[in-house]
Amino acid sequence: MIIGCSQDNGAALDASSGPDAFVGARTHTLYLNFEGATLAAGSADDATQNLSSLATGPTTLLPYLSNVANRATQITDLVDEVENILAPYDVNIMVTKPALGTYMMVVSTDSSSDLLACTDCPALAPGDCGAVDSPIAFNFGPGGGSALPVHGLTANTVAMVGLSILSVPTSAVPNDCMCFTDANCIYPPTQQCTIGGAGTAISTTKPGCPTNATVMNESALFLAGLGPHT
Repeated sequence: MIIGCSQDNGAALDASSGPDAFVGARTHTLYLNFEGATLAAGSADDATQNLSSLATGPTTLLPYLSNVANRATQITDLVDEVENILAPYDVNIMVTKPALGTYMMVVSTDSSSDLLACTDCPALAPGDCGAVDSPIAFNFGPGGGSALPVHGLTANTVAMVGLSILSVPTSAVPNDCMCFTDANCIYPPTQQCTIGGAGTAISTTKPGCPTNATVMNESALFLAGLGPHT
């Protein structure tokens, strides 16, 4: 199962696999990789070995904003916003490759999503739905070193954490962090996304991780899966 966020909120989904509820996190480390990566094809993701289930062969992804003068400042702003959104939860956010342990890697790159067979996709995640220890997901720049909208990149990053680590389904609420593939989603969001509370509507057409529910307490699912920040 592949979960892809395209400009028209399109996605390729196969709901025949994956859990029907959130799962406890297999990892509490989120590696935000802005420096590019060389991936090999794998039957399942393993960020510790740069193996991606979405790659069909050796795939080199460029660094993000590699030729932009204020690159460091822009990356700091992105990291700060992700940290702010995930502040209530037990997750360690890093911008250098962890030396030990499991982690989710989100690669933000200037490369085109075409390299992973997804046309015009700002973001792409495998449908791991909490089933692997070290998943890999992607944010793709518009090309030419141009920046993605800050709120768009951070919202997609948090959505992919929910999908890939916790099996939280996607929502149908604009500016919600889990609004990733539904037609109601706004891309880019008009503000920093928020993790919804009780009664958050689940996407009925593209939930990402299969579920029989129609609403969820999104923040409670994040809290149950990751635990509280201490």
